[in-house]
Amino acid sequence: MGCKWLFLILILLMVGLSTSIHLPTIAANIFGNVTENSGITSDCSMSIQLYMENLQAPFDDPWALRMLDATSGIPTGLIFSYNFGEMGNFKQCIETESKNKVIKGNYCLGTISLPINVIDSTNSPSNQTKVEAYFKTLTPFTNEDLLKASLGINPTWALCLPSNCTEKDALEIMNVNNSMGFEFTSFECQTSEDVNVPLSHGAIITICVLSLIVVLMFASTIYEMRGVYKQYKKPQNRVFTAFSIYSNGKALFKASKSPSEIACLNGIRFLSIVWVVSGHIFSIYTSGPVANLKDVLDWTNSLESMIMVSGTLSVDTFLVVGGTLVVYVFTKAKVQGVKFNIFKYYIHRYLRLTPALAAVVLVSATLLDYMGSGPKWNYVKSDFADNCKQYWWTTLLYVQNYVNVNKMCVGQTWYLNIDMQLYLISPIMLFLLWRYPKAGGGFVILCIMTFIVVPFYIAYVDEMAGITTNFYPKNPKNDFMNYYYLKTHGRAAPWFIGVLLGHILSLIRFRNYKFSRFNKTMGVILWAVCLATLLTCALGGHSTLRSPNYDRLGNSFYIALIRPVWALCVAWVIWACAMGYAGPVNTFLSHPLFQILNRFTYSIYLIHVTLLFATVFSAKISIYFTPLYMAYLFWGTFMFTFGISILWVLAFESPVINFEKIIFNKK
Repeated sequence: MGCKWLFLILILLMVGLSTSIHLPTIAANIFGNVTENSGITSDCSMSIQLYMENLQAPFDDPWALRMLDATSGIPTGLIFSYNFGEMGNFKQCIETESKNKVIKGNYCLGTISLPINVIDSTNSPSNQTKVEAYFKTLTPFTNEDLLKASLGINPTWALCLPSNCTEKDALEIMNVNNSMGFEFTSFECQTSEDVNVPLSHGAIITICVLSLIVVLMFASTIYEMRGVYKQYKKPQNRVFTAFSIYSNGKALFKASKSPSEIACLNGIRFLSIVWVVSGHIFSIYTSGPVANLKDVLDWTNSLESMIMVSGTLSVDTFLVVGGTLVVYVFTKAKVQGVKFNIFKYYIHRYLRLTPALAAVVLVSATLLDYMGSGPKWNYVKSDFADNCKQYWWTTLLYVQNYVNVNKMCVGQTWYLNIDMQLYLISPIMLFLLWRYPKAGGGFVILCIMTFIVVPFYIAYVDEMAGITTNFYPKNPKNDFMNYYYLKTHGRAAPWFIGVLLGHILSLIRFRNYKFSRFNKTMGVILWAVCLATLLTCALGGHSTLRSPNYDRLGNSFYIALIRPVWALCVAWVIWACAMGYAGPVNTFLSHPLFQILNRFTYSIYLIHVTLLFATVFSAKISIYFTPLYMAYLFWGTFMFTFGISILWVLAFESPVINFEKIIFNKK
């Protein structure tokens, strides 16, 4: 007990020396005369009164001191570093409880409304002048900083109250009685009961389902290993070995060679998913609590940030690969005499994609609530888990890029929607390309041109900015994601470029069309042009598309051409590797290691965002952004995701592939 008293006395001395203000005075500056304020509920007023009384003599039962200690102070670096991630002490607040258990901690995170997000989209001079003048009385931000901050990121401030105070009470307390001079727009409150909630029926069912799958995996493995150990001559039942970790693991980590395989696609796909994950790590971590948002904004406006901004082009790489394989595999099967069955064609794709996706949706809808807690955890619940509870069907039907777009479940899977929708219309292309190779090729080229014009029209009419990190959009209210980025009609051109590439490769490899090879010099020139163009696509537009002077035509052409041009370069890389013009590039991309790693690409893609949300929004303190720290977070997140993806593939991908082979009598 003596140590406890000594510790409390030291705290009081430190607070007194650093602020020269008595603790009750600090509390009074926050709460004011709340008992006489009609906006505060009577229960809350009584608790605040007890709070103030307890601070007068906190040593017997220091619950009020713990609450005050858990409440935010004005953070350092708020003005010059944009330290908008102040969140008090979440854990200490919700664990606070008086000895008589009447008073419990209630953690309330408030959002401060600064004038940084109220710039009139009409650019009204009077309003603009008013905003700048008012804001300059608070901070020395420049007009450029105001426009940057209009991204909608606002400071937060935590208030630890007794549990019978509501969110409305917290808002009233801070807006009516505080002396900080800021306006609070909202509060979200949590108590220990909100954090430690019992398992729901859905969570229990999900745990049972996952447990059943684990049991099946072990039972199937034991069944197979028994046969291997006893060296049975008769083949084992394929149904009973479908979940076997032994055979599925051997298949996953075994490299094989096929003369008709386009081996470089393995390396291209795996490197693309690495780019996807790195981009999501940057965007999600910096959307969480950050202590130096100014550095984030400055880095976002730098040339090197284009490496992350251009990570969206990796999606177009996947579209090129997907379009290529659709035609290439179809033509190969036709040449081998396999009859095309459209029913099997669609069923195969749905079975290939959906079980692993459905498992992620199920976990996100039922178990994500219990995977973390923190000041901003409610964001995960409301904008991630709840979306999966209500709109899971749009995900499993692959229509959420058009239906309930703002309520996406497992949001990164919008790409699967585009891929599936294009796959549904692919039989039309396959029929034309097989029956009428030249006319079919001409039709595909017409489709490519059409889906270049469509994005141009959308961008021009809606005055879109070509780069999402442009801080000076002509029309701040344009919906870049909903009108263009997520839509199949806005992103289809790279897929059709892949279809054309697959058609050309299959004509040469499977239908004996003659190809006139060009010399080594021409190959070097084409490689130089390709690499220069890829670099331009990734880094170009940094200066011109970020200018305060909006170039409507330039931005529209950028949106219309950047992805098809990137896709053409990727198509050249695939072509060069397949036709022997790639040398060491093909050796690298076709390495057997990439064949193994590529088998986990899909599960990595499905899992990593859920893990990122669970990590970022369960943080109790803000992070300090540096590019090196982001790189460190990337490798930790990626390797952790990769480990889980191994289990995900063994549980939800490999067994489905085995059952499909059994159903359709495939070897």
